Amino acid sequence: MMLGLKEIIPNAEHWSRFVRNNSEQVEVRLAKVEVQKSPSIMFVGMEASKIPVVITQGERMMSPIYRDILIASILTVIFTTVPDVIFGLLIEFGHLLFEFFHTLFEVIESALDHLIEHFFHTERRQTQIIVFYIMISVVLYTFYRLCRVLPRLFHYVKDSLLALWEGEKTSISLYWETLSLFDKIKLVAICVAGITCYVLFGF
Repeated sequence: MMLGLKEIIPNAEHWSRFVRNNSEQVEVRLAKVEVQKSPSIMFVGMEASKIPVVITQGERMMSPIYRDILIASILTVIFTTVPDVIFGLLIEFGHLLFEFFHTLFEVIESALDHLIEHFFHTERRQTQIIVFYIMISVVLYTFYRLCRVLPRLFHYVKDSLLALWEGEKTSISLYWETLSLFDKIKLVAICVAGITCYVLFGF
């Protein structure tokens, strides 16, 4: 509540900004207030009275704008200063993923060969043909299911990214509006200094 009045409170421009918590949790407490002797006309005849007071407290969290700026800065520095290392790691990860699926395919194929030969007493050639058609059927069914799911997944990811972009844009705009002129100058100076250091020493 006090944070909502910080614009009219002297020297409150450096207070932390809080936003609504995603959990939407609200804490409610019941307290009793005892009225003491007072010269105020509002409490005439109310001495020693105990009044129940309901106190509600909604959970809030500090704006994650600093965390987002820090993470974005670190990722930008990493991807721009060592791109060869990043691409090398991505290629290595893709190679390991390909090896994993190839090994998994070989294990499944070998297991099917043994099961079919054991239960149906087929010859090697017949077993290979049966396993081939089984694998083709599984691949085609998986592809069919993917074709059914991918459009919905694409729209879900697109809507999620748009909502995330709008939320971050609104958060940054609100954060910029709450900054004092000195803090705005300081933030711009830090960004300009970082870009300048990168241009001068990064290449």
